[in-house]
Amino acid sequence: MTDPHPAYPSLRDLAARMPAFEVLRRLNSGGDSAVYLARQKTLDRLVRIRILREPEAEESVLERFRQRARLQHPLLTAVYDCGRMAGGPLYLITEHAEGVPLAEVVAAGRLTPKQAYGPALQLCEALQALHAHGLVHGCLNPRTVILGSAGQLKLTGAGMALNASGERTWLLANSGNLQDDLQDLGRTLHVLFTGQEPERGGRVSRDLPPPFALVLRRCLDPQASQPLADAGAVRTALIEALQEGRKGSAPPAPAAAARPSKPPPPPAPRCRPGPSLLQRLDALLWDCLKVGLHLTITVVSVASLLLLYYFKDRIVIEQAVERPGALPPHPAGAVEPAEPPIPAAVMGALPPVPALSQQAPTVKPVPLPPSPLEELRTLYVQSVQAAAQTALNQVKLDVLPYLQRELALLRDGAEPPDTDEPGLPEGLRDLRQNYRDARARLQPNGSSPP
Repeated sequence: MTDPHPAYPSLRDLAARMPAFEVLRRLNSGGDSAVYLARQKTLDRLVRIRILREPEAEESVLERFRQRARLQHPLLTAVYDCGRMAGGPLYLITEHAEGVPLAEVVAAGRLTPKQAYGPALQLCEALQALHAHGLVHGCLNPRTVILGSAGQLKLTGAGMALNASGERTWLLANSGNLQDDLQDLGRTLHVLFTGQEPERGGRVSRDLPPPFALVLRRCLDPQASQPLADAGAVRTALIEALQEGRKGSAPPAPAAAARPSKPPPPPAPRCRPGPSLLQRLDALLWDCLKVGLHLTITVVSVASLLLLYYFKDRIVIEQAVERPGALPPHPAGAVEPAEPPIPAAVMGALPPVPALSQQAPTVKPVPLPPSPLEELRTLYVQSVQAAAQTALNQVKLDVLPYLQRELALLRDGAEPPDTDEPGLPEGLRDLRQNYRDARARLQPNGSSPP
């Protein structure tokens, strides 16, 4: 594979020239320098080795390295060593910042405005430490801010300058000033809080609370009536803006330019305790109980439907059982027969009946044709029986009890009531109505049946 930048050493060549380091991979390379990730064997730590293209003023570049190495701060990447390799180019060894650039974090949407408040204060503190040492950053932007997994911030690229192609480089002297750094700080904070760059002319997003919007406008607009003097003043203004936002009142007058000796620390995030082991176990048991109950109901319902389907042909409508001594049913309107004679065992022995000299002739009763009302009742009984058989075949268990009660009512000699009870099936309701209408036609003037 061909090296796209043959001017810079390969991994094997760099490891041979710097035996104290285990060179792992090349992170990036450009027109001015290339950066390698390596492990320092003696101290067992990760470092970054930057190999520079041959500068025009070597001593000027080394002096910038020395000035940057004098500044040691936990929020700034440290400079460990610099110099020239034997018969090779200049090198700079710096701390390897573990984390993700702020630009990538904001683009992924993994930082809420509430979570951005702590890193914003750390960024102001790191820039103030740089200014207090007499240095300016020169190229502060969301790509030079690294956010660690624990919320720790690291500011990289301090002391570098931008070349004609927009790349950071050590070969050019930094021509920035304090005011440029404050404007870059305002743009970076705007991205941190809103996820987008501010508009042209220093206009901030309308989604920002008014106290925070005022602080960012004082950073972005150098012609503001009350501009902020340095990064320490920006940090103080952010703390006061948070306090004013909690009170819900108007923002106070801007603080003095002097940085307080000991600014109040940012509020600690609240950690809500999770459920205990017993609570999780109790929730699991309840879930299992609910699932088991639902499964049991489902299995019983399915089994009942299957049993009804397979045994539907074996279900028989209860037939009337003749009881000993019961009288046969007589049609409605007919004259009730006389009561049966009392048994002789109850009344005692009767005197013998004298024999007649001549036997009386036996008279056979002449059968009378059935009346229209009797025929109508017979047709109604047959219709109800047919509807009951159909409901039995189709396993309509909600209709069948009503039809059975109707048949029992007709067997007892009673007539269907004139008013239907609630919940009566539609089919039985229609049969009853047809029967009533036909009976009314057979009984003119509303007379009762004979």
